[in-house]
Amino acid sequence: IRVRYKTEDTRVGQRTNYDKLILEVWTDGTVTPEMAMVEAAKILRKYINPFVQYAQLGEETVEEESRSEETEADGGIDEELAAKLVMSIESLELTVRSDNCLEANHIQTVGELVRMTEAELLKIRSFGKTSLREIRRKLSDLGLSLGMTDID
Repeated sequence: IRVRYKTEDTRVGQRTNYDKLILEVWTDGTVTPEMAMVEAAKILRKYINPFVQYAQLGEETVEEESRSEETEADGGIDEELAAKLVMSIESLELTVRSDNCLEANHIQTVGELVRMTEAELLKIRSFGKTSLREIRRKLSDLGLSLGMTDID
């Protein structure tokens, strides 16, 4: 088995501070390149596990639900959420296409955006699945999602 790797600078949207890892794997035929990568990943994970705490799938959802229940018990949304909702769309640093589509439809704040559903966004002219993925990712980074109707 022989492996060659290299990294290259790459761009995601308008951000240019990402790296791309390129792996070339040659085998003698006793194992496929894919299986060699799987085994290598298992070994790497074994050594990294003591330093990394993996969250169980679903824990984040449970935490978010309990947070929203606490917020309702307090009688409204918290100040941090309110600050996120009044942020301008420009602060999300979206690609030009996504930004232009939202601007053309007079969506100016994050609060206006999160009240929309995926279906509503996809009806916007020139707004496609790539733009939708980008917006979902940006909102997720803020702890928000599309279709939030209980934030008033």
